[in-house]
This record gives sequence, structure tokens and C-alpha cells, in this order.
Amino acid sequence: MRETEIRDGFSADREPKTDRRMLNANYHHADFFGQNLYLQAYHREEESSSHPFPYPDDDGNYYFTTSKQNTPSPGSRR
Repeated sequence: MRETEIRDGFSADREPKTDRRMLNANYHHADFFGQNLYLQAYHREEESSSHPFPYPDDDGNYYFTTSKQNTPSPGSRR
């Protein structure tokens, strides 16, 4: 079984980070056929990435993997 070493001088083309964006719009009408009307629409996005991380395989060796994900979330309600 190999052992993973930690050394100085690591560099990668991807820095770990999270970017979040949100847009929100609200509307209120106080007398909509005798009722209060509230409308809301929104859109959120989150994009995150991480540094490579060592994982052991079934043979006792290690491989490195990283991830990047993009999560959009649009919606509305009344």
C-alpha cells in the first residue's frame, strides 16, 4: 500500500471557490379584486469547485479527483 505524501509547491489550474448569484423581484397590489396580491420571482445560482483530493482504490493505490458543480434554482410564488 502506498502512502500519500504532503509536499510544498502544489499548484493547480482550479482554485477552490464558491460563487453565488441571486436575483429577486417582488410585486404587491393592495386591491386586486378586493384582495392583497403578492408575487415573487427569483433565480439563484451557485457554482463551486474544490482542490484535488486523494481517494484509495481497491488495490491500495491512490488517485486524485476534483469536482465542480453548477446549481441553478429558478422559481416563483404568489
